[in-house]
Amino acid sequence: MILIYLIIVPLIFSIISLIFKDKISQLITIISTIITMILSIYIWYNFLINKSILKENYVITGLNSINSSLYLYGDAVSLSLVLLTGIVMFFVALSSLTLIHHSIRTYNFLILVTQIGITGTFLARDFLFFFIFWEVVLIPMFFLIDIWGDERRHYAAMKFLIYTHIGSVIMLLGIFIGYAYAAKSFSFDAYFSNIVMLDTFLKTLIFFAFFIAFAIKMPIPPFHTWLPDAHVEAPSPVSVILASLLLKMGGYGMLRIAYPLVPDIANSYFIYISLLAAISTAYISYVAMTQDDLKRMIAYGSITQMSLVMLAIATSFNQLNTPIANLLYTTAIFIMISHGFIIGALFILSGVIKERTGTRLISKLGGLNSYMPKFSFSLILATLGDIGLPGTSGFIAELLIIVGLIRLITSSMLYLTLTVLVLLALVVTTCYFLQMLKRVSFGRKKEELIISSDASNLEIAAPIGMMIVSIILGIAPIFILLGFT
Repeated sequence: MILIYLIIVPLIFSIISLIFKDKISQLITIISTIITMILSIYIWYNFLINKSILKENYVITGLNSINSSLYLYGDAVSLSLVLLTGIVMFFVALSSLTLIHHSIRTYNFLILVTQIGITGTFLARDFLFFFIFWEVVLIPMFFLIDIWGDERRHYAAMKFLIYTHIGSVIMLLGIFIGYAYAAKSFSFDAYFSNIVMLDTFLKTLIFFAFFIAFAIKMPIPPFHTWLPDAHVEAPSPVSVILASLLLKMGGYGMLRIAYPLVPDIANSYFIYISLLAAISTAYISYVAMTQDDLKRMIAYGSITQMSLVMLAIATSFNQLNTPIANLLYTTAIFIMISHGFIIGALFILSGVIKERTGTRLISKLGGLNSYMPKFSFSLILATLGDIGLPGTSGFIAELLIIVGLIRLITSSMLYLTLTVLVLLALVVTTCYFLQMLKRVSFGRKKEELIISSDASNLEIAAPIGMMIVSIILGIAPIFILLGFT
């Protein structure tokens, strides 16, 4: 009975955070995230040592008639993403101390509720509760953007709500079709056992119901347009939740549900899905290169990384029961975890620069290395991680995807095309991030730019902490990869 505490702890502390004054509420939130972070690290460590899957089934009498229960399941995929959630949410709470200035208690309550939904989504192995946890995330995120966001926050929040809710409704269709025609139970195991016996039309309908829902959440073009607006308008700690955790819910859904449920149908569309993912990496990289808003540029960078995840997942299931399949499956997880820490650091820093200079526009920034050395050091470190500097997790992530694809290029022209597109995207990403760094940190200071002061130690504590984790994983990726061997 340890997985349930990952849900109970933030639930209890979220309620307590509403009772006390702002300062105490912030302390309560920090304590809650520290507890869940320690729990998630402990659970992952034990899994690496014992390699035993954790199963906790909590029967709810009223749901027996529909064959549903709160079934929590922790394997390598679930627990690695729970580990990411636990650590990232601590840094979110830490960065919120300096970047959130009003309605503190309500804000703390909402981010802890969001953590419950994300953690529950990664652990639930019953479709009814999976959907409940999935939807729990949507409501607080809407308010976090709408209340604490920038000038166009109402538009961005509503766009986020519409896109993600449409995805949820489509997914619900897939769940009910599977329940009515095959599973007669909401258990994942019942779905996996019985849906294979359905005819091709129903299996295809179920696959695309899940695929579209998860593609919207990741997001994969052309379902991506909600993300840049949500990121630009959301406060930076909320952007961290969006990029580091919410997008991973989509990737997790692809790995756990959409592809394993009907792999034959998924593989029949491999050419289209793989090309969509690979073209998206290259296309979005060029779009990111044209952005002047630092936060929007980082947001597009997130889409590029998640498109790489989609490509790794699709290729892994297309190469079933081969060493390359295992490599690319693990690659998808590692990219998500690496991206979670690095992109989180970048989003927090984009919030710090707005606090200190009043702007995020790259064209209006310059010379910060001389005036804000602590901030510039943090930005340089996070940028180098994002472009894959050896010694960071970004390097391992890029290396894994390249090695996996290059081993397939002699098998068909398709894999050669996919590899070229990915390499092109990685080169473009490196170019625009280094160009940004040159203009922001090392360019000449603009005369109209007013810099109040350098970032405080507390402001850079979260991004530096996240990059330390990235460096640890870059030097010793075995801490993650060992769970998948």
